[in-house]
Amino acid sequence: MAFPSFTWPFRRRAGPSKPSAAEGKEEDAEALGVTPQLLDFLRTLSPDAFKSSALQLHQGASAEAAGELSDWQQRHAVLVLARAKELAKVRYDLCPRHMKDKQFWTIYFLLARTYILPIYYQLLF
Repeated sequence: MAFPSFTWPFRRRAGPSKPSAAEGKEEDAEALGVTPQLLDFLRTLSPDAFKSSALQLHQGASAEAAGELSDWQQRHAVLVLARAKELAKVRYDLCPRHMKDKQFWTIYFLLARTYILPIYYQLLF
């Protein structure tokens, strides 16, 4: 089923994959918060971690209230999917059967915030 109005840049595509700019230089990865420490952390994530976090989000604040991803978050998400195949597999297992893509990324940024925020704040100041 195709969703032509779906605007997120990391939807699944059919056909052979092409090398992308997301697999670019290490400096770009560091600027987007994709560090070796984050990649090590992502190897430990399982679909169950996302499912339990989704339950907690559902019981607490509404996940639907989360807005669209910022440009920085979108670039980070594309890069992290290219570099962390484990996360790409978890996302493939969960979306859209168990949760929507938007909810997946909301949970991802909550789980990975301790690894990403220091880099993000360095860019702001």
